[in-house]
Amino acid sequence: MKKKKSKKQPAVIQLVKIVRKANREEEIRAHGKPVRYGKIAESKKKYDRKKNKTVSDDELSYF
Repeated sequence: MKKKKSKKQPAVIQLVKIVRKANREEEIRAHGKPVRYGKIAESKKKYDRKKNKTVSDDELSYF
């Protein structure tokens, strides 16, 4: 026998979507832009070639 889906599920899904949208609009009002929670923090120990190539003004005076 097949189970019948309850009719409450779509109403619950719609309610969750409404709440998420309201929370997102509150964040935009509070911060002035959308907030990303999935952003990956870059490690401080990671090798960065461009950062290592930067030369300060003192080092330029030797050339």
